[in-house]
Amino acid sequence: MSVLLFAVIVAQGAPKRPVHPGRPLGEIADTRPVTAREVRESFDRVSGLYKKVNDKSWGTTAVPAADRAATRTEIVAEMARIYKAAASSIRFTPAASKFDPAKFRIDASVKPSLSKLVSLGYVAPIGPLAVGPQPGLTTKEFGDALGFFVARLSQTTHLPSSKWTPMLQGD
Repeated sequence: MSVLLFAVIVAQGAPKRPVHPGRPLGEIADTRPVTAREVRESFDRVSGLYKKVNDKSWGTTAVPAADRAATRTEIVAEMARIYKAAASSIRFTPAASKFDPAKFRIDASVKPSLSKLVSLGYVAPIGPLAVGPQPGLTTKEFGDALGFFVARLSQTTHLPSSKWTPMLQGD
């Protein structure tokens, strides 16, 4: 967390949270499915940030701005679209990881895309996006999957520098 963000949170006080007597906040599960509108806005933000950093447009999100539950198929298709659009910015290809595609529970139309994303480390091989039993994801599951994807995309589109990366600096 950045120092500025931490200072703003401290200055504003703790966020107001719902109170559930007898249950700690950690036990309250949000089982609400993520909506297509939320998925679209999230991917638009990711694309906008990468456009700001790389000066390249990656197109618009194909997920409709609807107030219905988003499907895992739509999410994987959008991740595959962004990966394909970012291909020219990718600086290195990570070693392929092993996984069992027979475990995937997703529409056959996006299975090849999902296999590629999993093999390169953009999607967790046993995460809810790849093997989840539900047709959609909860908000938390989508956030985890998107964070996993963006972290790997950031890692592969930028080469580390010995000037700024402590692990690459000498003693």
